[in-house]
Amino acid sequence: MISQAAQFLTSNNISFDIWGNFENEYGRAIKSIDKANIISLRGKYDANDLRKIAEQSDVALATSICEETGPIILSEYLAMNLPVIASKIGGVEDFIIDGYNGSLFKAGSPKALAAVIQSLVENPFKIEKMRNHCNIPYSFDDYISHLEDIFHRLASGERPPSSDFNLLFRDGLQR
Repeated sequence: MISQAAQFLTSNNISFDIWGNFENEYGRAIKSIDKANIISLRGKYDANDLRKIAEQSDVALATSICEETGPIILSEYLAMNLPVIASKIGGVEDFIIDGYNGSLFKAGSPKALAAVIQSLVENPFKIEKMRNHCNIPYSFDDYISHLEDIFHRLASGERPPSSDFNLLFRDGLQR
């Protein structure tokens, strides 16, 4: 998705660093698509590298094509102060508010992803504006406590209303 989108970009002032294990057919496929030669496959990393990688990045990309219900990686990106360009699919909109702490694009569409990236390249002030809203309203412990409360209530025979089941990340964001 990223390699395909990169080919639609018109700016020379952009590059993509993709991290992971690409010493295989997948890595060769990514590079074969990249006719603009703006994709760098950076290789393996560990958790200790994440802060440095984030500090060297303007935004993070989450190009899911499947319906993830609670993509934890989005809160990880936001915690590292990275606005997120993400597919508009599944639970992504619980974390990312278009134009507020990231940008959304039509899932599965390299052209839509390219349009969002091109807009941010042409308007870099938008990235800084979104970076100012990269906050995490709930910790993982908050989430677990919320689930424990629901399970205890159910185990005691209580039937809480469905609204009590929601702990939406989005509702905790300050506007």
